[in-house]
Amino acid sequence: IIGLVRASEQETGRKIGLYPELKVPTFLLQEAGIDTVDLLVRDLSQAGLVNEDDLVFVQAFEITPLQRLDRLVDVPLVLLVGPEGGPVDEPSMRWSDILSPSGLAEVATYADGIGPWLGHVIDDELNPTELVANARAAGLQVHPWTLRMENGFLPPALHDEGDSADYGQYRLLWSKAIASGADGFFVDNVEDFVELLEEAGDASGD
Repeated sequence: IIGLVRASEQETGRKIGLYPELKVPTFLLQEAGIDTVDLLVRDLSQAGLVNEDDLVFVQAFEITPLQRLDRLVDVPLVLLVGPEGGPVDEPSMRWSDILSPSGLAEVATYADGIGPWLGHVIDDELNPTELVANARAAGLQVHPWTLRMENGFLPPALHDEGDSADYGQYRLLWSKAIASGADGFFVDNVEDFVELLEEAGDASGD
């Protein structure tokens, strides 16, 4: 992946970032003896991508791996947050507590941002919650996931005719997400999102 990014940078003349996710790192370490934290640090170090100004974010749904990474690299770290439950490596913790002002202050001791489920940022009425402001107050960036076009991933009120794979009224949801003030987004249809983002900037004069 790093080789592909660097080849694309040479071809396009643009800087391209990396946003790797550690998938179930605690399970892999405990059940298979595979330490994905060490493996990731090794590869980032070999590529010279361990500093805070490198275009790299590392994301995970677990706390302990991010705390380890915080001691090993200086790239920004992001705690992903699910819609319910809590991190599997800390079974006594709930996402709702982590997203409280005091919980966010604790996250800021080992991470640089959160990647919350979009429903934590935009409520059922498509109004912004207090999460972005609270995270900013704790010094954290906010990167919600995931903006999609299909009915199956949209609130029922935004469904259009067709089945779950057909496009719904995604532009309304995306516009509300942009207006929430979040710093970045996970999105499947990047070109369409950038187009809407540019429209929003033109409309605001920003």
